[in-house]
Amino acid sequence: MSYSTSDHLKRVRAGFLGQLTKIYRQEQMLSRENSETVKELYGKLKELFETFKQSHMDRLDNCQSADEIELYCACQENFKEFQQKYIQLW
Repeated sequence: MSYSTSDHLKRVRAGFLGQLTKIYRQEQMLSRENSETVKELYGKLKELFETFKQSHMDRLDNCQSADEIELYCACQENFKEFQQKYIQLW
């Protein structure tokens, strides 16, 4: 079975988005008592977002769907809001 470049990029992007969501949800369950774990997960979250961003941009280069562009913008906005909350709390 042969996958097209578009299918491959879509799967890669979806994988990174899944990892990003997992780390984000783990961090949401933590409290100040676990500050070291929160800091570690925040570092992972920032790295994963950069990787996700690159895979998403690769996908956008291959597919110019307005929905794809809107989804990335929403993910980026959510990440910015999360960063602001993190800075306020920690």
